[in-house]
Amino acid sequence: MIKPRVAADIAQSLVDDARQSGCLPRWPYANQQTNVMVGDPSDQIIASTYALGAREFDSAAALQAMVKGASERCHTVNGDYTEREALDDYLRVGYVPFERTVDDMIHSQLKRDEPWGTASTTLEYALADFSISRLAAALGQPATANAFAARSGNWRTLVNPATGEMQPRQGTGLFAPDFTTASKEGWVEGNSAQYNWFAPHDPAGLFDSMGGREQATARLDQFFTELNAGQGSPFAYFGNEPTMFTPWLYDWLGLPSRAQKVVRDVLVDHYAPTPTGLPGNDDGGATSAWYVLSALGLYPTVPGTDLLAVGSPLFPETRVRLAGGTLTLDAPLADRARPYVTDMTVDGHPHDAPWLRFADLIDGGRIEWGLGDAPTGWGTNPADAPPSYSP
Repeated sequence: MIKPRVAADIAQSLVDDARQSGCLPRWPYANQQTNVMVGDPSDQIIASTYALGAREFDSAAALQAMVKGASERCHTVNGDYTEREALDDYLRVGYVPFERTVDDMIHSQLKRDEPWGTASTTLEYALADFSISRLAAALGQPATANAFAARSGNWRTLVNPATGEMQPRQGTGLFAPDFTTASKEGWVEGNSAQYNWFAPHDPAGLFDSMGGREQATARLDQFFTELNAGQGSPFAYFGNEPTMFTPWLYDWLGLPSRAQKVVRDVLVDHYAPTPTGLPGNDDGGATSAWYVLSALGLYPTVPGTDLLAVGSPLFPETRVRLAGGTLTLDAPLADRARPYVTDMTVDGHPHDAPWLRFADLIDGGRIEWGLGDAPTGWGTNPADAPPSYSP
């Protein structure tokens, strides 16, 4: 958003890594493939970079590398790593079978093609497929876009219709036994309760899989009973990435005031200007970036798009220097105890939807918020909900 040339250069570096090593990297370090953690995150990084307007990189070559890594067993030139572990099973049944999981990142690296956390890996692949679809659509390749949009629905393969929960699943089609929502088996740094929400590109479909909006709302309310409960708890864990976008799902449910309250409680109660002032591992700046974006009141929730969920600013005035001009964020009544949006204007025009497109802000402008200390009806019209991208 603020340094598009740097962002585009990073995207080009990922493309160059793919040319040099044979496939897109996962967690590259000093021009080396490390392949730690899970999923295929270069796809999300590249597609999001393009969607947010940073386009001075070889996007055609990027898309080619993304499609290759998602379609075939793409190994690095020395044969050490593959871009997507267990890709053969994912392509065959739409998920990574539970029996292929390993206990931790180190064993995954030793076994090369066996992922750490098969359920987490499945959800990451589905989101990566969505990102490929969005970039393909933007570059005028509808066949590729449609094919990967269909694959982006693979998160549904983990939903057990008997429980309405996402669960690790065996290659036979049976769901893994001895399931509890707090179990970490098959998940990476989290559990089913925390990953149940991991379909940021299709909230409407996700709510349907849970039995509807009312049931999803009740589950989300229960989930936020605790805000930093840890990996083994069936509640939110803002010290780690899987929970970071989850409160914004209230915007899709027509309840943006609940998102505003949860986010403000985390900002105020779980961050502090002290040596231990972060709620968890900063992980390349992710935890700090969450604070900055949430405090601005504009949060990018859907990788591969420029969709920004609207929250409430923590500060009375903020100026964000964008490539095309300055974006001024005004909230004269901002206060730690006033998290609720009462009204909003964009460049002087009333705005009632709890989301914006970054493309409409890229040249700068002014957003003004009215804020209060009690929930309001702003943003609650179902017709104003952000879009979902169901296949």
